[in-house]
Amino acid sequence: LNEIERILRATGFEIVRRRPMIVTMTAPFDLTSKWRFRLWEMLVDRLTRNEWTGGAIGAVLFLAEMVLTRILRESPSMEIMVCRKPG
Repeated sequence: LNEIERILRATGFEIVRRRPMIVTMTAPFDLTSKWRFRLWEMLVDRLTRNEWTGGAIGAVLFLAEMVLTRILRESPSMEIMVCRKPG
């Protein structure tokens, strides 16, 4: 994020808004703890071994996504950023 913000400033852009796009349904690469990431990987591996379990977990996580993307300011996995170039 720091590198992206630096590049945007260097090219004359400003960040208008940044919000979570996905919180739970993709790898949480922005975690500060390696054990949390490994825990996530282990859970995904175990819960998605068959189509039925993966579908059920996906349905539950979708509902969580709808809530979390509205209430959180940052996401450990994916965010969307709106930028503009003044002038």
